[in-house]
Amino acid sequence: ALHTIRRVENRALASMDAEFEALYTDFGRPSIAPDQPDPDPVFGPLGAATARRAAIHPGPRQPGRHWRNPHALHHGPSGSRQLRHHPSIGVLALIAPIVRVGEDGQREIVRATWGMPTPPAYVKGNYDPGVTNIRNVNSPHWRRWLGPTSRCVVPFTSFAEPDPASKVPGGRVPNALFARTPDRPLMFFAGFRTPWRGVKKVRDGEREFELYGFLTTSPNGIVKPIHPKAMPAILTTPEEVDLWLSGDWADVKHLQRPLPDDLLVLVEAPLKLEDEPT
Repeated sequence: ALHTIRRVENRALASMDAEFEALYTDFGRPSIAPDQPDPDPVFGPLGAATARRAAIHPGPRQPGRHWRNPHALHHGPSGSRQLRHHPSIGVLALIAPIVRVGEDGQREIVRATWGMPTPPAYVKGNYDPGVTNIRNVNSPHWRRWLGPTSRCVVPFTSFAEPDPASKVPGGRVPNALFARTPDRPLMFFAGFRTPWRGVKKVRDGEREFELYGFLTTSPNGIVKPIHPKAMPAILTTPEEVDLWLSGDWADVKHLQRPLPDDLLVLVEAPLKLEDEPT
């Protein structure tokens, strides 16, 4: 019965592709993983920051515009904003939902573009595609964004790294997927964010953006055999999320660490719509 409900839901969402294609014309669009389990409800203060397309209508195309859809956002204890549980978005495009602390001190979800400003010495040409992964936090370039007002978390249920060893002759390099458990409970990338005005694509000219990037670290024993250079810094508890979004840098910098091996497993890719059982 559950698969039947999800199959009907996924087909309804697929029928809305044309509408959402128009909404994301200027900014790219997220790719939806069609059959993901609901996130773990343990993240009380933050709730599930992931949302399916039908629940996160971005409204007019304005960079950084808040997603205020009442089905995705509600008020929790002490007036804190909570985000209802929705299946996850696969971030294959450069746009993703991030969670930050707003000017009013409340958490909010906003649409952001992947790629923080590149150090000027490394910008080639008249545009800046951005830096997606940030590791050397001792660099003067990144110090300006170490404070809590420039931090964010990026919700996910699984993440991918290229797996060249599994490539078949003539095929593309496949991805290996990692999650907390095979049930893919909700976790968060520790990230940085900033408003920025500049050129991402020459044809689009100068624009206003809300940018974000992932904090990375050395890989743990699960990721290293596949991707030996790095892995994202991952937050797995409400306490870690609270600390990352509010603490001084001296109190949060220890979160730039590999996730313990027993908190990460390799998982299969989500089912495609046409592959779902009948």
